[in-house]
Amino acid sequence: MYTLGIDLGTSAMKAVLMDDSLRVVDECLEEYNIHFPQKDFAQQNPAAWYRAMETCLRKLDCTKVAGVGFSGQMHGLVMVNEYGEALDEAVLWCDQRSVAQAGEICSAMEKLGRKIYNRPASGFMLASLLWIKQNRPELYSRIYHVMMPKDYLIWKLTGVFCTEPGDAVGSGALSLETMEWDLQLLERLGIDVNLFPPVIPSGQAAGVTQAELETLKQGIPVICGSGDHGMQLLGNGIFSPGTLSVNIGTSCQISGVMRIPSEFCCRELYLFAHPVTGYFSMTGTGYNGGAVFKWLRDTWYPGVSYKKLTEMAENSVPGSNGVTFLPFLNGERGREELQGNFYGIRLTTTAADIIRACLEGIVFRIREYREMLLEQGVDGSMIVLSGGASASPFWMQIIADILQLPVYTGPFEQQAAAGAALLAGMSMGIYPSQICLEQELKERLMCAARPEENRRECYDNSYVQYKKLCSRLF
Repeated sequence: MYTLGIDLGTSAMKAVLMDDSLRVVDECLEEYNIHFPQKDFAQQNPAAWYRAMETCLRKLDCTKVAGVGFSGQMHGLVMVNEYGEALDEAVLWCDQRSVAQAGEICSAMEKLGRKIYNRPASGFMLASLLWIKQNRPELYSRIYHVMMPKDYLIWKLTGVFCTEPGDAVGSGALSLETMEWDLQLLERLGIDVNLFPPVIPSGQAAGVTQAELETLKQGIPVICGSGDHGMQLLGNGIFSPGTLSVNIGTSCQISGVMRIPSEFCCRELYLFAHPVTGYFSMTGTGYNGGAVFKWLRDTWYPGVSYKKLTEMAENSVPGSNGVTFLPFLNGERGREELQGNFYGIRLTTTAADIIRACLEGIVFRIREYREMLLEQGVDGSMIVLSGGASASPFWMQIIADILQLPVYTGPFEQQAAAGAALLAGMSMGIYPSQICLEQELKERLMCAARPEENRRECYDNSYVQYKKLCSRLF
């Protein structure tokens, strides 16, 4: 008996088949594009997601699938009519058009006396929806429902309109104190709460697969799942406090698990609901992760592999011979004015220094977020790393040295999709208990890098230089 985990990523659809011994028996990946029709816009066609999912399911042997779980990119806005048909392209999390609307939402929350756990930002569903209302009223008038990206696929599979706490918290429209849609906030903004879906537990079945779907049998339970952040925690075995999760994919994240705090006052951190434990994860998310390394390669070293670039970087030294890189090529959430910068370049600077400085700069930004987490009482004794950086022993060593924590990798290559498959299995009672599952996953973690004490002082000094440059320029 298998469970199927589907992760609707920003750049690709990932699907994994998992058996009851936690073994991934097969997996598939299908890519699609982001559309940038004009400055600050980032969109995707929901039909492309569905086609990619169908392709994955055709390539996998789904005859033994007993349950399906979902993960997906967070914050995005899908607008559908009464037939569930997308009215326009989905507005993605990285869309920057709704900066002014995010400010309006924040102002409305303050006037209502709301405790602002998650400061509204451009790319959040509510900010994007308010932009549509103000700038495309003819489109807004035709909206029957709004959905998060993965919930659109659940609708297509089951015909059921719903979401769950992980994605709902990331919409900007849910109260973290009541875990219900904020009616007063929506009324103040002139948005009808009936556009939003019912919120059900992450581990609850949204419905079952419909007869017309050829690649899966009729009547298979479809578990609601959660946003990719929560599913990645699950796939890495992070159920409770004590371990930090670091992900370097297109963006970069560091997070730790905690109870919801009574006081929370950091405008650069966000709280998201954990999919199974009743905890929350406090998260620092930067727009500038692997996308920055990709920019470096595509701009200066087209055609060169990432492996070759990291091999080149090994010819430099910790601190990159005085070169400091500020990685803000895509601004930051709520700080769109930030820009990238290289500092300390001389005639003696080598390509190795530039490449290594790029990698170090991305991790310095993660260290900033870790310090913010520490101020909120969130820490861990180890890091579980996921994303593209986990394929590079060299980059993992940089992470261990800069953050001064051992770096581990989990048992699954596609952590979010695996987390979705695990949640489906938990919901169906395939695993003995949540505690047993957590212990089993922790035992499968592999230590990939430990901090080298002789590099601590060098990196501490380089980080001070990084912070000085940030304060001077921004």
